Amino acid sequence: SITNAERVAKGLLPLGPTFVKIGQALATRPDIIHVPLAESLANLQDRMAPFDDYIAKRIIRRELKLLLQSNAAQEQKYITT
Repeated sequence: SITNAERVAKGLLPLGPTFVKIGQALATRPDIIHVPLAESLANLQDRMAPFDDYIAKRIIRRELKLLLQSNAAQEQKYITT
């Protein structure tokens, strides 16, 4: 039987490297999250396949672009109302 903590960790994998990194960062903070969850998230380091720097940079650029577009849309919404 799979625990809720393991379910959360496995759920991050298909979401991609950004979510895995967030999970890895949370794994270092058992004072913030429950210890079993921190332990499950720590296992993400072993499960994530390495990938090319170019891919990582492309992902970061895409996500930052989406964030900037979202912020610009919000600003436009406030300007027009």
